[in-house]
Order: sequence, then C-alpha cells, then structure tokens
Amino acid sequence: MTKNNMPTDHSHSVSFLWSVLQVLNFFWSLGMAEAFAGNGSLTGGAIDPRWPVVFLLNYLFFRTINYGICHLLGYHAEPKVDEIKVYNREDLTTRSLFLPTIVRSTTAYRRKYQARARIMQLIFETGFILLIPFLTGAVIWVTNWIPGGDNTIRLIFQFILVLSAGYCGAKGYYWLFPRVFSLNTLFIEHGQPIFAHKRVGIDVPSQDSKPAKSSYYSTDSIVKKHRK
Repeated sequence: MTKNNMPTDHSHSVSFLWSVLQVLNFFWSLGMAEAFAGNGSLTGGAIDPRWPVVFLLNYLFFRTINYGICHLLGYHAEPKVDEIKVYNREDLTTRSLFLPTIVRSTTAYRRKYQARARIMQLIFETGFILLIPFLTGAVIWVTNWIPGGDNTIRLIFQFILVLSAGYCGAKGYYWLFPRVFSLNTLFIEHGQPIFAHKRVGIDVPSQDSKPAKSSYYSTDSIVKKHRK
C-alpha cells in the first residue's frame, strides 16, 4: 500500500470521543449513585457503602463499553497509561490526568485480536466490574462498625484501606484468572490483559501488538508527560 493510499489516522478524534464519553460516564455514574444512596452519608458521618458500589458498577461497565467503541472504530488503547501533568501558575500546583493513548489498529493487530478467547475475556471483564465495587463496599461496610474515635481519622483510614484493597484485589484477580482458566496473554491494553486459550498458536509480528509473557500484569505502568 502506497503512502497516498494509507488509511487516514483519526486517533486524535477517537481519543477526544473517548474522553467525552468518559466525562458523560462519570456524571451518569455520579447521578446513579446519588439516586440510590443520596449524598453517600449515613447518620454519624459514616459512608453509605451502597454509594461506591453503584458508582463503580456503572463507571467500570461503561468504561469497558467505551473501549469497545474504540475497537469498533478500528482503534485501541496502548498498554500503558499516560500521566499528563498540568502546572497551574496561579497557585503553583501540579495536577495529573491519567489518560490512555489511543492508536489505530493495524491489520496484524486486528487479526491477532480476533484470536482472543471471547467468552473468557467477557467473563474476566465482568468479574472485574463486579469485584472492585463490591470489595470497596464490603471494606466500607466493615470499617463503619469501628466504634468511637474521630470521624475524620476514620474516613482517612477508610480511604487508605479502600485504595489498598482495590489495588491488591485487582492485582490478585489479574494474577489468578489466567492460571485458573489456562490462558495466555496476547497483549495488554490500558493496563488490562487480552487473553487467548493456550492451545491457540499465534505468531503475528506487529509493532503495536505487545504480548505480555510475564505472569504479572502491571496496572500502574505509567509513561509521564509534562505540560506547562
């Protein structure tokens, strides 16, 4: 294929579409959580565990749908997530945004993607969408029973514990799932593995398909970009 006949790359437009969908996703999830659990507070300042469960269920579900839309358009997310740092000159602070890099899928990448274990991938993603919200809700529900003490300190403790439980839960799930179901990893998109059955032999060289032969999947691999 000559240079003039190469397909037009609309990765920036698809990235913008993904960002818009994610903003809508956030506000939809926020609205659903408030509809089911109000402002998320219980008597005595405790957090209503239903709030994060409803929010995360909606957010993670539509986040997965949004990445699926990118695939339907012929694009996919690269393995690592970009940290974009924006410096505010007014208050001299730096804020970070974590965004995926959306790129056009090559023919080799699409061919390899078609060899994924579709049913097992669906089970994996469904399990992840259910695991994180209910793990978060369970941690909050249990820690709400801690008697006495300063409420602010308890909220800080809950926040740290929820982050730790979510991180360890995701890591453990990523580690355990392919071992239980005898799966290989084709490649990783936005920190999450795409699986294939071990009996499927695939050898498709491609610059943008990056197989992860390691048994440990990194969700916190970050490429840093700095903007001022």
